[in-house]
Amino acid sequence: MHRSITLKRNINLKEKPSFAAVAKGTMTKSTNKTKSRQQHVAVIKPVDEQSSSISTRNFVQKNIDITKVKIGMKKVSNIKNGGILIKAAQETDLGKLLKEFRCQ
Repeated sequence: MHRSITLKRNINLKEKPSFAAVAKGTMTKSTNKTKSRQQHVAVIKPVDEQSSSISTRNFVQKNIDITKVKIGMKKVSNIKNGGILIKAAQETDLGKLLKEFRCQ
């Protein structure tokens, strides 16, 4: 079973002011500014869309030894069509993950 991997780099998550601050109308310039945080994300999807996210996760765990490669993963989430989303600590960790997938 073959898997495909897609890297999504530098996804910006913006912090929004609270509803109470907007309704009250006391927003200052500092609350209007949005702070962006960069997220380093890899999306792994199976070629066969009929397989589940759990089988994709098991495939990744069996074929890639994360402790050996030293990839810093923050979170692994299930997504639709049998894929998983991996949040990495740094962009270099995504590069290591992609390199490990290409070696398989």
